[in-house]
Amino acid sequence: MSRNFKKVFLLLALLTVVSALAVSAFTVMAEGADAQGSCGKDVSWAYADGTLTVSGNGAMNGYTATTQPWKQYASEITSVVIGEGVTSVGRCAFYGFNAITEVTLPESLTDIDPYAFFSCKGLNAITVPEGVAFIGQYAFRKSGLTAITFADGEGWTFADGTALTAENTVSAFKSGATYKTDCAKLVKGTGVIVASGKFYGNVFAWTLDDNGILTVSGEGKMPKLSATTTPWNQYTASVRSVVIEEGITSIARCSFYGCKALTSVTLPESVEAIGEYAFYGCSSIVSVKIPAAVTEIGKYAFRRCSSLSTVEFGAADGWNFAATANSLVRENYTSVWTRTVINAPADGGASLYADIVA
Repeated sequence: MSRNFKKVFLLLALLTVVSALAVSAFTVMAEGADAQGSCGKDVSWAYADGTLTVSGNGAMNGYTATTQPWKQYASEITSVVIGEGVTSVGRCAFYGFNAITEVTLPESLTDIDPYAFFSCKGLNAITVPEGVAFIGQYAFRKSGLTAITFADGEGWTFADGTALTAENTVSAFKSGATYKTDCAKLVKGTGVIVASGKFYGNVFAWTLDDNGILTVSGEGKMPKLSATTTPWNQYTASVRSVVIEEGITSIARCSFYGCKALTSVTLPESVEAIGEYAFYGCSSIVSVKIPAAVTEIGKYAFRRCSSLSTVEFGAADGWNFAATANSLVRENYTSVWTRTVINAPADGGASLYADIVA
């Protein structure tokens, strides 16, 4: 046997031993948990003896009510431990996990996503770390919570602007009132521009500051947009106020579709039309003033604006619903714009009362 051959043989033997040790180490780790897996780019989970532990760095994945990788242990998990380094509790992560009685959240956490602990009926108390800045829609809806402790104690508000207090925290999270489905830490900004851009051949410009004020400027009719192609689409969750500057004559289709944190809208006297779906799903808008020059409001422009209770028309008279010519009066304008279906015809169509015209 040559000397070179012996070296190769010894090297292969060494690699075999190292590989065996690695496999053994992995097996020991795996045996320490009943199940484990990935739940984010750099985030993993492990389940053992009634405790689900999430560890790693960054955000958890979001799921549906039935697709969590630990779903089969839903009736067994009594404790959830989110480890330091994890920044979010994913959407529907523990939806309907009624056996959970204890949740530990890390200081690194910034977001508790929608439906995260929905219907966790065994969960009676939770402490929200100081770093958390957003609690999503229905995150604690239908849970057993009777006490929520915020580490920072102050600076929180519901999406409609209502202060978050000891008296309304739990009831609002558990309530069916859709105008209080989201809450976020209220941080007073300095007016610094955090994002900006131009669109439609530089005819229009927009800026977003650190107070959440989105300002749109330009001349004439804004171009049609879709719910996912607005210039500020990636900042939708940050928009709290919209200011349309003088000179713009038409609010584009889907301009502010789904801006759930939006509470204030300022429209200039130059506006003559509000496009369809323009403010669709803006569930925190409480009131809006329609300028006198407006002669057309497109279908579903204010549909699912569930907090909208006051609409003021600069030109008070002469409005009708397109489908029936019924007058637009104080008793019917809000409900017609916000309900999913209003007196839908027998054929199932849902467009009845969807448009109004001057």
